[in-house]
Amino acid sequence: MNTKKILFGCSIILLLTISGLTHSQQFEAIKKINGADIFIRTIGGGEPLVIVHGGPGLGHDYLYEPFKQLSDQYQLIFYDQRGCGRSEEFKKGTPITIDTMVEDLEEIRKEFSVDKMNLVGQSWGATIALNYIFKYPEKVKNLILLEPAPGSSEYLTQIQQTIIKRLPKDDMEKLIKISQSPELKTNPEVFKEFMNIRMNTYFFDSSFAKKKKFDYFDSDRIKKFFASSANFGPYLINFNLYEKMKDINCPTLIIHGDYDVIPTEAIERMGKEIKNSEVHIVKDCGHFVHIEKPETYFNTIRAFLKLYNNHPHGKNLNGNYFGVESPGIEPVLFAPGIVSTSFFEHSSPEFSKDGNEVFWTVIPGAPGSEAIVKYSKQENGIWTLPQKVDFLGGIDDMYPIYAFDDSKIYFSSSKTNPADSSKKERGIWFVEKTSSGYSSAQYIGFDSLDVYGLTVAQSSNLYFMAQNIGVPGKYDLYYSNFSNGKYGKPVKLPEPINTEYYEDNPCLADDESFMIFESNRPGGFGSTDLYISINKNGKWGEPKNLGAKINTSNAERFAKFSRDKKYFFFGSNKYHGFDIYWIDAKVIREAADI
Repeated sequence: MNTKKILFGCSIILLLTISGLTHSQQFEAIKKINGADIFIRTIGGGEPLVIVHGGPGLGHDYLYEPFKQLSDQYQLIFYDQRGCGRSEEFKKGTPITIDTMVEDLEEIRKEFSVDKMNLVGQSWGATIALNYIFKYPEKVKNLILLEPAPGSSEYLTQIQQTIIKRLPKDDMEKLIKISQSPELKTNPEVFKEFMNIRMNTYFFDSSFAKKKKFDYFDSDRIKKFFASSANFGPYLINFNLYEKMKDINCPTLIIHGDYDVIPTEAIERMGKEIKNSEVHIVKDCGHFVHIEKPETYFNTIRAFLKLYNNHPHGKNLNGNYFGVESPGIEPVLFAPGIVSTSFFEHSSPEFSKDGNEVFWTVIPGAPGSEAIVKYSKQENGIWTLPQKVDFLGGIDDMYPIYAFDDSKIYFSSSKTNPADSSKKERGIWFVEKTSSGYSSAQYIGFDSLDVYGLTVAQSSNLYFMAQNIGVPGKYDLYYSNFSNGKYGKPVKLPEPINTEYYEDNPCLADDESFMIFESNRPGGFGSTDLYISINKNGKWGEPKNLGAKINTSNAERFAKFSRDKKYFFFGSNKYHGFDIYWIDAKVIREAADI
């Protein structure tokens, strides 16, 4: 018996899901959709969310109960795909393709008179949703891909290997025995036993799998399940959607568990191809993040929808600094839901001198996952949707900062060293502003150093944090003098700036007269504090803690002044996650006597 066939033959298992069936709903009916009888169920009111379930061969049931909590703000539109659940089975002699599923979805959109959908696809449903947006891009307002199937069949072997590796020997033997039984395709109890064993490989915490059962599968649904799996089998072993993802322009949220049988690299690749996407990698979760980490899962969905469904009609998205009220002498959260979100903001916002453009760094996945640079600009007085920057063209891009005259944007990136592709260091790059946008990225370096937080003086001198390759964990501040159009060899700043402890993310006065940076040196308020050092006659003075107005027992990082020096930005995780705060800059000037 072919083990891989047993594990993968019925369906692409990544598409299986579980939960109990409930009977609370606002509306349910069989509707004639695209020539077939399709079961549709709705609950809630407000902005519609059209939800496409996994499979092939499942129904919407497993999503209904956990997703029902969103019905307090949204109208949830569920349906059983053609040939699934309570919808009509496949008709003999009628070819059913992925395009059929797309057209069914389009008819459901029309049935509910939704002009532009918030389209939600879970697992295999994400594959249908992607194919839909390729054909009807103008009909999708926001795209949400939840625990999505990979974007191509090239990952299927790796998925199979992961499943096999995770299965205990006894469970493997049981699966082989059950798969050889003709009752698998007819007897609900045998089918449930088979599914429940397989489910153990799809959870980080297998106790969740043990608590769930496939009680809603009767003999009719089992027949549909295998028919649907067989029908789409040829598609699933030979497809590739990644190239077309480059054409997706709408805001896109992707949620993935780091223990999913689907490789994380396949999902991160989606994030790279979809230009305006947020990839949220949830730690210690398998293929069912909505079951293992429901609070994180649904809070992320709500935050995403709140941001993008309110734009551009939100009253606070026009004017300086997104139109938010200016801060006083106490720190306040900056641009909540726009810059400060449920994700990890990894740099303070960098505004252009005229205040019409802004860049900042976000880590949309789990801590340590790849960062992206986001961008927004004012068009006709309205701030555009924050989007992932594509013109930097890098990998794990961070810390964008303008040159003094706005002619360039410097940033740190893991892009390949153009002089030696074997080198893996993070380097400093820049793009130049042109009449049509920005140039391609150019490399500065520096060899033998991994470079992170950076800043640039009016003189074009660079200051940055780096660690020597081969000496992990030793983070210090460096500078490089700009002379005759070239940057000199990096020089590590002396004590008292650098210590045996951690120093990072310099914030420099334009004239290099002072520098604010973060450090975990002794004597602070807690994890990481912000310090200021005054440069007198070329000598850096003893750093001074910025005090309790800024620093807390948590981590304070990413110091930055607004370009007009009126405001001071910094990051902190003092309440929830890492967010950006701002305060009247006079507080800093008074505290540091500058």
